Formats: sequence, structure tokens, C-alpha cells
Amino acid sequence: MYVLFHAGRVRDEVRAALDERLLRDIGRVLAWSCLAVLEADRSLQQLRAGGREPAREMICVSSAMRAFLDDIDRAAGTDASILLHGESGVGKEMLARRIHEKSGRSGRLVTINMASLQDDLFESEFFGHEKGAFTGAMNSKIGLAELAENGTLFLDELTEASPRVQAKLLRVLQERTFRRVGGTQSINSNFRLVAATNRHLGEAVRQGGFRADLYYRVAVLYFRIPPLRERRGDILPLARHFLRLFAHRHRRDCVEDFSDDNRRRLEEWPWPGNVRELRNVVEQSVILSGGRTLAFHEEVCDGPRPPEAPLPARDVAPPDDAEALSLREVEKRHIIAVLESTGWRIDGRRGALSVLKISRSALYARLRKYGLHRNAVSAAPDTDDESTRKA
Repeated sequence: MYVLFHAGRVRDEVRAALDERLLRDIGRVLAWSCLAVLEADRSLQQLRAGGREPAREMICVSSAMRAFLDDIDRAAGTDASILLHGESGVGKEMLARRIHEKSGRSGRLVTINMASLQDDLFESEFFGHEKGAFTGAMNSKIGLAELAENGTLFLDELTEASPRVQAKLLRVLQERTFRRVGGTQSINSNFRLVAATNRHLGEAVRQGGFRADLYYRVAVLYFRIPPLRERRGDILPLARHFLRLFAHRHRRDCVEDFSDDNRRRLEEWPWPGNVRELRNVVEQSVILSGGRTLAFHEEVCDGPRPPEAPLPARDVAPPDDAEALSLREVEKRHIIAVLESTGWRIDGRRGALSVLKISRSALYARLRKYGLHRNAVSAAPDTDDESTRKA
């Protein structure tokens, strides 16, 4: 029970507005904050006292997942780099947190989404910068690698890193030393590396999209996370956990357990989105029907939608004399043709990324490599080069 107490004078016009209903609403809002603080403090005290496992313990009953977690726990006590490979929604970040908590390291877990780091800002964000290193650097800033001192550095979506970022990562992972932008002093950081990807990293190496030396540096210990369809014994325990969780969170009057028909549907569904999809399905069921009905995202799972009409072949086809050109020139002309055909639109189903089947960072790297930008390409027909006019 919480008491809201005001010490001081209250003006008459304010006193009239403070009715019992308003005070009750204020107290309810403050109570939620107090409960959150108390719960966080209780969890912290349990961790410091070496008591029970953290609240985010993974739920599993299948033998395959138990054996997998046993291997993860054995690897967590070492300093070896770990690569986690799994489909979207299997819980890669939760596994990284488990590795960190069982490693015994005193530092923090620092998570970095490689897809969100732009090449131009990578050094400043990852290594930090000194005051006055560039325009707008009003103060010194500690980088993410330095924040992971005596902790764990988790690199999510590693395959999205550009070649330039990969080269810089390789050096800092080898030496464990770096310099801030604008700095002259080398900084050591004793972090444990955990990386994750939903793409097969070995295949990316064979295709030339990822550095082989960085792969061997990261994948000292390689773990493939089993998807939910390969451990169906975990589906119902997870679904029941989410049922209780969301019934409490959304204050819904829910069923004690799923019906026989719903349990059968849960176990038979292929779960392409894995645990994240299961969580969403159960949350939707709790909110709309109190756990009595289930709705699956069948339009996503039944297969890909019919493709739109392809772009005209003349817009994307290589020039007739492609046999006499170098591979570099053919790639350059093809990129120009695709960009012109899409009106220099990058995103979307009709954008350049969809046609070229490459990542955003890879496209921007090639634009810089060939010195391409819209104005320059638009001016190309004015040159005397006949082949350029064809492109």
C-alpha cells in the first residue's frame, strides 16, 4: 500500500481540483513506478547474493534445447569468441545475455546492431572521439568498445557490416586496442566477443561478402540455434508462459490453459517466425479473446506473394558488347541501368535494392567505388563516349 502525502500549502483553487478520483489516479501511476523500482532492486540483490537465476531464464523442456544450453553454459565460462547462427526470432540476444551472465565478468553487456551503424559514423560510435575531433564534437565521448571493458561485446547482424567496417573490426578484435577519433593514446579493452547472424556466414565468405580472416576470428566457437519447429516440445510450455505473462500485463481475464484444439494447432504450426511469432500470436489471443482463439499470420507463411511485373529487359540488360568489357565495367553499367530504370529509388519492391539483391551498405559501397551519383550519371549522355551514352 502506498500513501501520497503533500507537505506544504495548497491554494484554494488547486485544492478544489484535487478530488478523490484524481488523487487515486495519481497514486496508481506512482505505484507502478515504485513497483518497477522495487522489482529491479530485488533482482539486483539476488544477483549480488548469488541467489537464483535471473528472471530472463530461457524456458525449455526438449532434450535438444537442453543439450544446446548445456554447451552454451560450458562455453560461457571461457574467453573464446562465440558466433551464434539462427533464424529470426529464435532468441539470439537472449542467448548472448545468458552467456554474459554466466561468464562471471563484472562489466556490462553492450549490444551493437551492425545494420544500424553507418560507415561514416562507425569509428565515432564504436571507438569514441575526443573533444574537437570534428565539427560538433563539443565533448569527449566513450565508444561502445570501451564501454564493454571487462564485459561482453555483442555484435548483432554481423553480416550487414560493410567491407570497410569489417576491416576495422578485424584489427580491434586482433589487438584489443584502438584509438578514439582525434586521439593519440591507445586504449585497451578487455571484452568478450559474441556475434550473431541469421545468414550462413560461411556462405557469405564463399560469395565474397564477408572477410574470411574476420570469420575465423569471430567463429572460435560456433553454435547453430535450433529453430522452434525442431524442438516442438518447447512450444506449449512457451505458449503457457506467454499466456500468463500477457494476461497479467494487459489485465485480461484469461483461460487457465489452451483448449485441446488450440494445443494441437500450436504444435502443428511450422512457426517460421520462431519464438517471436509464438509470442505475438499468444499476445494477440490474450488481448482479443482471453486466450480462447488463435489467429496465425497465414498470408506470411503460405509462401511468397506473386512477383510484380518485371522491369523491361532493355532497362536492366547489359550492353551488347559486354563480352569486350571488364567485369568491373559491366557491374558499373548494370548498376547505372538499374538506378535509371527505378528512377534512383533505393528502397521498396521496385527499388534498386530489390532488383540488385544486395544490401544497402553494399550498394552504397559500389556507388562510392565507381563515383556514381545522380547528377553525374544524368550528365553522362553529353560525353563523347558512345558506350556511356548506351548506359
